[in-house]
Amino acid sequence: VAAPVTQVAAAPAIVEEGPRKLVSQPGNNLWKLSREVYGKGRMFTIIYEANRDQLKNPNKIFPGQILTAPKQN
Repeated sequence: VAAPVTQVAAAPAIVEEGPRKLVSQPGNNLWKLSREVYGKGRMFTIIYEANRDQLKNPNKIFPGQILTAPKQN
């Protein structure tokens, strides 16, 4: 005797819309964050430009800062 089959609707795909938020940890820098998010450290300028209002110097980020990493096309 076969067990009854219950049909379950497929869960919708989770789609992240909008920019990703990053919380800076001790030892982070924009190069490391960029490598994590975009796969290339040299793209750190994208994160820097998106956060210019709170980053006066791209070489100085602080633990606890919440930064925006825009999605790439």
